[in-house]
Amino acid sequence: SSISISNSYNLGKIDVTAQFIGGIAGSVIATSGISVYINNCPSFGEIVARSGIEGTIIGGIVGKLELEEPTAFEITNVYAYGDVNLQTMAMVGGLIGMLGGDYTAYSTAFINTSAADLTVISDSSELLAGQGGFYAEMGGAMNVTNSYGIVNGTMTISTETSGMDGNFGYLENFQDGNPVPLGIYYITDYATTTGILDQLNRLA
Repeated sequence: SSISISNSYNLGKIDVTAQFIGGIAGSVIATSGISVYINNCPSFGEIVARSGIEGTIIGGIVGKLELEEPTAFEITNVYAYGDVNLQTMAMVGGLIGMLGGDYTAYSTAFINTSAADLTVISDSSELLAGQGGFYAEMGGAMNVTNSYGIVNGTMTISTETSGMDGNFGYLENFQDGNPVPLGIYYITDYATTTGILDQLNRLA
C-alpha cells in the first residue's frame, strides 16, 4: 500500500501548539510495506509555533519523518518558502524537522529537486535550539539530489548533482537563465529568471 500527497500547496498561516509542525505534514510514519510519496507540493504559508510544548520540531515540508523499516519514500519537486515565527523553543529544518526511527531504513529514502528558504522570527535568539538546511535533527541520512535548503541565510546543498560544488562554485550546467524552482528566490511559476547566481553568491 502507499500514501501519496501530490499537486497540493499551502498558502495559509499554520498557527498551532504542537510537537511536530510542517508546511505540508506535521508527522509521517512509514512502516514496512507502506510507500510514501510527496510530490509537487509548495508551501508558502507562515508557520507560527505557539508555546506550551517543550521540544517542538519544525520542518518546511514535514515536521517529523519516521521510517521503521526500509520502504520507498520520496520527496520530489517540493518547496518551502516563508517565515517561521517561534514563540516557544524549537528546532527548524528547511525540508524536514527530524529524521527518526530506524536509521538503516533511510537507504531507500530520497529527496529530489526540492528546496527551502526559511527565515526564523522570534523575540529571543535563545528560542532557536537548532537548525539545518535539510533537517534540524538526524536519526539517519536520506539520499539528496538537486536540492538545497536555507535557514536564516545558512545554506545546505547536495553537492554531487546540484550544479554547484562544495565550495559553492558553479558548474557549466547551472547559470542565469536556467529554470528555477517555484518561489525560492522569486515567487513566480516555473520560469527562467536572471539574478540567481548573484543571490547565491551573497549567501555563500
